[in-house]
Amino acid sequence: MRFFLRHQPENMTLVVLSRNLPQLGIANLRVRDQLLEIGSQQLAFTHQEAKLFFDCRLASPIEAEDSSRLCDDVAGWATALQLIALSARQNNSSAHHSARRLAGINASHLSDYLVDEVLDNVDARTRNVLLKSSLLRSMNDALIVRVTGEENGQMQLEEIERQGLFMQRMDDSGEWFRYHPPVWQFPAPALPVGAGNRIT
Repeated sequence: MRFFLRHQPENMTLVVLSRNLPQLGIANLRVRDQLLEIGSQQLAFTHQEAKLFFDCRLASPIEAEDSSRLCDDVAGWATALQLIALSARQNNSSAHHSARRLAGINASHLSDYLVDEVLDNVDARTRNVLLKSSLLRSMNDALIVRVTGEENGQMQLEEIERQGLFMQRMDDSGEWFRYHPPVWQFPAPALPVGAGNRIT
């Protein structure tokens, strides 16, 4: 693929969709200004988009204030907004009632999604780090080493970020990380039975 990128016709544009950062010489393309990156922040719903989404998905209109709060609670994550709408419809609750209790999010739905889309598709070491670090609101190298027992916590954090597993840098230094809000809001249901070892 790298060879193809270097020798593709000038009138051709290649679009790559991936949760992981592909090994395509991304840094080189970025430096040469030949790359347009669209990440989770650009894909996040705005307040207005969330309001339009809920208006289309729910039987009753939702107040703009409620939809904005829900959007903020999940950092505009489209999957979480869909789970909120799905839960409201399945529970036959009004949009206002569903918005007032973040029961709008059905924890079992989020758990199923995280297991199917994330935990079942990573190696055992990464799964161990994901499960144990999901208990943390923020983390750095030392915390990951302490909580998971794995060496080189910084490398683990950067690899999870590279794989697109809901990890965000908290500052430009790249020392502190956190998970996307919906992940750390619901860590317990996402832990398969027997997966969470006692952390001391």
